[in-house]
Amino acid sequence: MQGNSAPASEPPGARRAGAGEAVGGGGYARRSRGALSGGEERRSRARPLALILAALLVIAGGVLIAKSIGGSSSGKGAATTASGGSSSQSSTTAHHATSHAKAQAKATPAANPSETVVDVLNSTSTTGLAHRTAGELQSSGYSQATALASRPGSASQSTIVQYASGHQADAQGVAHAISVSRVQPIESSVAALAPGAPVVVIVGADKASSGAGEESSGGGATAVP
Repeated sequence: MQGNSAPASEPPGARRAGAGEAVGGGGYARRSRGALSGGEERRSRARPLALILAALLVIAGGVLIAKSIGGSSSGKGAATTASGGSSSQSSTTAHHATSHAKAQAKATPAANPSETVVDVLNSTSTTGLAHRTAGELQSSGYSQATALASRPGSASQSTIVQYASGHQADAQGVAHAISVSRVQPIESSVAALAPGAPVVVIVGADKASSGAGEESSGGGATAVP
């Protein structure tokens, strides 16, 4: 019967073509997923490398900064040490020079009494004490002892022997000759009254005695008030 006719059959080539298209579509999908997976893997591998490089840069920068600070501190420390060493050396040198000068002054031997210039000043109101003391010194060998007319500004109760720099031994010899215990460096006011004198005797009230007055003594001693 015409009503029960079988459906038209499809050509065999058409079915194969459809199956091929399906297979081809699946392969494309797999290739796309593989490409994506490969890109993500490369990016995931690049991240640790970038982090490592960044860390190395930070460390290198820190090392450079530390070296810079350390070098500056070392330079300042060296400069301070050098300055301190120089100051200490200068102080030590000055101290040694002063000590040497003092030792040299003390070690200078006394000159011969006849070569020692001695000026004598009367600090009291008793007339003739400087003249008489100069005579005593001349009798002890100090032929250049001279009584001066000048008077110190203030009276002294005890006789003093003063000396210029380098003449301490000479002053001690003079003090021993007239039995005086006080020996000291010369004062500026005394040096002005006896300019250039290495040793000056300032006669005090302890040398005054009854009947003391002007006496004559050799060697060109001058009379004093």
